[in-house]
Amino acid sequence: MKTIGKTLLTNRLELEFSLSSQQAASMVETLMQTIQQALIKGDKVTLPNIGTLQLRSRKSVTKIMFGKEVIIKDRRKLVVAMSRVLDVVVNNQIQAADNVRPEPSRGSFLDLSELKSIIKE
Repeated sequence: MKTIGKTLLTNRLELEFSLSSQQAASMVETLMQTIQQALIKGDKVTLPNIGTLQLRSRKSVTKIMFGKEVIIKDRRKLVVAMSRVLDVVVNNQIQAADNVRPEPSRGSFLDLSELKSIIKE
């Protein structure tokens, strides 16, 4: 299994849009910072054909574990909800994915067929 990180995204932007490596790296970094800031602020982040990211808060609780009282402090947890399109692709129902109407693309550089090939690798 291959990990797709900032470097691969940067390289893809360079090739796809004929950008310099500095421009592409700046775009990826801006995107990551924008997503992080939105999540910290409490906003929901929706990525078309990928899913939704959201931070959820959990209150502290006291539990009895192994005969001892344990306090689990307040915490925030990242919740990822896959889109229907990605769910179908991940579950190897590629033929059914063609019948699912994806959300309209807003200038994304990764289309559904490319996503299928990445997941197959």
